[in-house]
Amino acid sequence: MESGGVYFGIFVFSFNELKEATNNFDEAMKFGEGGPEPTSKVVGRIEGLVAGTLQREFILLVVLNFVLTEGKYNGSTITVLGRNRITQNIREIPVIGGTGVFRFATGYAETNTIFLDPKTRSTIEYNIYVSHYF
Repeated sequence: MESGGVYFGIFVFSFNELKEATNNFDEAMKFGEGGPEPTSKVVGRIEGLVAGTLQREFILLVVLNFVLTEGKYNGSTITVLGRNRITQNIREIPVIGGTGVFRFATGYAETNTIFLDPKTRSTIEYNIYVSHYF
C-alpha cells in the first residue's frame, strides 16, 4: 500500500509511515520483545479506579483512561470499563469510548501481568484494539 488509512474499521499504517515512525526501523525503536523496561519511553499514563471483589475468585473492576501524551495521539484518551479476572493469563476488557482522535471508540483491551510484586510495583501490559474512532 502506498499510504495508510482505515479499512473495515481497522487503522492500517503504510510501510513509509512505519519506516518514519521507527527511524528507518532503528533497533533502538524496537518494541514487543522482552516486555517493557523501567527505562522505556513514556507515551502516556493511566488514570482511573480499580476495585476488588472476592466471592469465588478475586476479580477487579477497572475504570481506566489511557491518556496519550506523545506523537499524533497526544491529548487523546481511550476508556476501558469492565471485569478483570486476574486469575487468567490474558484478560479482555471492553473499550467504551475515548476523546480526541478516539472519540466514539469501540473495541477491547487484552491485558496480562508481566511482573507482580505487591510490595514494590507491578507491570501490566495492555494491548488495545479499537475498530471505530474519528
